[in-house]
Amino acid sequence: SGGHGHAGHKGSGSGGHGHGRKERQAYVAGAGEEYLGNAKRTALAAAAAVVPSGELLGRGVSAGSAPEAALKAADAKLEKVVSRMVDQMSAVHRIALCIVLDTTNSMGPQIQAVKDQINATVETLKSSGCDLQYLAFVGYKDWSDGPKHFEIQKFTKSVSTFTQFMSRVRECGGGDEPEDALGGIAQALDLTWPDAGCRVLFHLADAPPHGREYFEGADEYPHGHPSDQTPEALFQHMAALNIVYRFGRLNDKCDRMLARFATAAGCGVRDITIDARVNEALGRNISKMVRSTVSAQTAAVRPFRDAPRAKSAKPAYSSGHTPSGAGAGAG
Repeated sequence: SGGHGHAGHKGSGSGGHGHGRKERQAYVAGAGEEYLGNAKRTALAAAAAVVPSGELLGRGVSAGSAPEAALKAADAKLEKVVSRMVDQMSAVHRIALCIVLDTTNSMGPQIQAVKDQINATVETLKSSGCDLQYLAFVGYKDWSDGPKHFEIQKFTKSVSTFTQFMSRVRECGGGDEPEDALGGIAQALDLTWPDAGCRVLFHLADAPPHGREYFEGADEYPHGHPSDQTPEALFQHMAALNIVYRFGRLNDKCDRMLARFATAAGCGVRDITIDARVNEALGRNISKMVRSTVSAQTAAVRPFRDAPRAKSAKPAYSSGHTPSGAGAGAG
């Protein structure tokens, strides 16, 4: 990958004084822009900020070697690392979203909101640079509605297929106040999740699961249903599948469940909760939630994660000292 603008480094004065932070940033930007294109600027900026100066510009350079040799040696490594990082960031913007919804009698307005707003939600995400590639749905009721109390649309790329399925979903059923929320989540995790960079399970409900740890009122299964999985098991399964869980809060009835879930997930309640009380804004809130999740996962892509860090000793440049901008503060 020669011809990336290395010539600008040749006349930089004796001892490589010209290879400071700006020169290193210019090198990464010049090399990267040529083969990654303008759409990759975010990754290039992140890469330029963390180039380990000693490793990439000085390590192993003998006293008689020109800085140009170090740049050429580093070029292939830079190209691979930056390209891999950009691929990871791009993958995060490819989204698989599964909506898990309590479909009992009290949830009619929320079911209708999903039906009405899913198309706008997809378009809003697209306009923000997020590609909602796959949609799935799991509706759940309660054990009093029979053992097969789930309505499931497997992941599809077709928004029209999703909306046609949703048109057949009706609110009904539910006996006591708790519902089979844990079963609904488990059904979603058992789907075949597509190869998307960002996987989100969005759970919308107004009632907790069965069991005294979630609910103190009348409950047909005060010790939980025998088929219930523990929150730890569910969230371990999510972690293994790299799925992000988010809950749409409609009231305070699920707050004990959320606290229990947050403990199992090792995070705070606010980290997994969005406000879903205004049905007219449900689509906007889902879009906002997905965008924030994508943003957090993009930030978690650590540039040059696998690149060796600069050694504490000064690199051996041709003049025998560290160039301007290099050192501990330059990485």
